[in-house]
Amino acid sequence: MLQKIKNLIAHYRKKCWIYLPFYFSRIRGKKTFIANYYGIPLLMYADTHYQHHILLWQRHGWYEPHILEEWKKLCEGKNCILDVGGYNGLFGIIAAKLNPDAKVFIFEPDEINFRHTSKNIELNNLANVKVLKIAISDKDGEVIFGGHSGGTGPHIGAGTNKVKTITLDSFLKENNIKPDLMKIDVEGAEKMLFDGGKEFFSGSANPQILLEVHPVFLKNFNSSDEELFAKINSYGRFERRDLGDRRERTYTINLQKW
Repeated sequence: MLQKIKNLIAHYRKKCWIYLPFYFSRIRGKKTFIANYYGIPLLMYADTHYQHHILLWQRHGWYEPHILEEWKKLCEGKNCILDVGGYNGLFGIIAAKLNPDAKVFIFEPDEINFRHTSKNIELNNLANVKVLKIAISDKDGEVIFGGHSGGTGPHIGAGTNKVKTITLDSFLKENNIKPDLMKIDVEGAEKMLFDGGKEFFSGSANPQILLEVHPVFLKNFNSSDEELFAKINSYGRFERRDLGDRRERTYTINLQKW
């Protein structure tokens, strides 16, 4: 009984930590925050209580600080960058800020996150980055997409909304581009992305990749770490470095041809 009471208190404490700051900000009429990410000032917008919570963590440097620092280093000198699974656009916006002459594409199929990212691009006056309400997958067409709209977890196969899908190969051909850097965070659908990029990954390109892998979510797609990295390895020799994230496994990938 005592343990149940403790669990209940912990549950509502967490709820208060997430909801109360958001509503206090709304009462004060505050919807945007200036955050400094390793010397890069960004004006960020919070559309929901969850986004507000994550933004506060990001603002104070508590949310994936080592991954953001690694991303900043990877962005240096790049010409074409893809952020696949953009959430609030943070990674793509950092890339666009660091490389004003580069082309940056953010893919975010979730409706609330798409609006959120569009607002953040507008607030930062960026002309070299575009957000697309498309899911990168293994086929061109449509797919069911959803789950916790406005959060970090919407993915293919959840919810009831239909979104457009396109393979990586099709998108690159349509836009006549070859990315030299990618961030991939697609909540378990990583192998589908690599399946749809066979022509690009097996070609002459040697992109650097920041890859976030969710072992639990991979199971939802009948996949695994081993199967995913076997697929990547089929495209050439790759160097993998584990960034040591405990919530999900985050790697940098340098793909080189045999």
